[in-house]
Amino acid sequence: QGDLAAGDLDETGLDRLLGLVVEGAVAVRQFSQSRAEAAQQPTSSWLPSAD
Repeated sequence: QGDLAAGDLDETGLDRLLGLVVEGAVAVRQFSQSRAEAAQQPTSSWLPSAD
């Protein structure tokens, strides 16, 4: 967490900051989606079942 005075933030800096926030949100969404998909896939093994 960083502190930045609003007066010190120009248009380019704001664009960069918002871009980083969006990139982080997209990365978290993709990670979450891949974990959910992996959890739905049945596990299979060449070993016989212990049932």
